[in-house]
Formats: sequence, structure tokens, C-alpha cells
Amino acid sequence: MRWRKTRLVRLYEEWEILAILDRLVHDSNTNSYRGDNDIHIFRERRRSEVLAEIGKLEGRQAEVRNLWVGGVALLSVILYATFHYVLR
Repeated sequence: MRWRKTRLVRLYEEWEILAILDRLVHDSNTNSYRGDNDIHIFRERRRSEVLAEIGKLEGRQAEVRNLWVGGVALLSVILYATFHYVLR
């Protein structure tokens, strides 16, 4: 679980760095040449890969969270039924 959280932090940092590079290089550059556009395309592709990977990791976290919530709800129902039977 911890590796997933550290991986998410690193992916978010990489995504922010790519956005900063785009703002610094591509948006402020008035004299662009073909190399700048190729690098910009590469960063865009990498950004979409990073976002897809973030989505997969966050989706898995949601699945684990849902399992925990379901388990706690089931345990609560069992405890309630047990106490109701004992106190009756």
C-alpha cells in the first residue's frame, strides 16, 4: 500500500514538472522551431501516460477502500445481530 502512495506522489510531481516545462519553454517561446514542437509533443504524450497511470493507481485504491467499507459494514451487522440476540 505504501509503495502505491509513494508512486502516486512521484507521478503527480512528474506531471507538475511537465506542466511547468510547457509553460516555461513552449508558451513563452516566440521563436519556435521544429525541435521545440517535437519536444512539446513528447511531453504531451508523457503527460497523458502519467495521467493514465495515476488513474489506474487511484482506481485500485478506491477498490481497496470499498472492500474495507464493505467489511466494516458486514462486521457491524454481525455485531448488532449478536448483541440483539444476547440482550433479548
